[in-house]
Amino acid sequence: MSRTNKNFQSNKEKIAMEVWKIFQKKGYEQTTLSFIIENLKLNKGTFYHYFSSKEECLDFAIKRFMENGVLELKSKDDKKIPAKFRLKQMMDLANAKAIETVNNEQYQFQNTDIVLRQKLIVNNVLYFAPIFAEIIQAGNDEGDFHVENPLELSEMLILLSNTYLDSKIFNWDSDQLLLKSKAYETLFHKLLE
Repeated sequence: MSRTNKNFQSNKEKIAMEVWKIFQKKGYEQTTLSFIIENLKLNKGTFYHYFSSKEECLDFAIKRFMENGVLELKSKDDKKIPAKFRLKQMMDLANAKAIETVNNEQYQFQNTDIVLRQKLIVNNVLYFAPIFAEIIQAGNDEGDFHVENPLELSEMLILLSNTYLDSKIFNWDSDQLLLKSKAYETLFHKLLE
């Protein structure tokens, strides 16, 4: 990659990450392009040099956010242990990260920000399902699981956990959420039998 391309990519990443911080604090739908330009002290031409729209910038930022999450999760995957334990370990790590993210005050806007919420849910499925599918397939190969479609099962479980277990969508109190989580875990284990 030439120096100019490296600078372009580096600047694009910096802008996207700064805009991501704005979206985290203010929300996507509540953030105007004018607000972004003013807060980042850019001119409109500079923004459009890197992104054709606010949505393209959001998509790029989410992609980086998800890629970082995948790297973090994969770095903690101990492939030396049986898949049934790996899967539990990875699900626990992913759920802990999700709870941390949802409880983060910076994400409080998500309850009403439909565009951002939808993009995050879709990208969670697209980026993380292959990790869980690979582990489920390993469990199939080891004889512990009997799942015909590991990727599709992974997608459904992630989608379910990103919606049904989201207390901001359903307004579950902590006792209700605990019951829902136990039911989810029971379903999860039954589906792997």
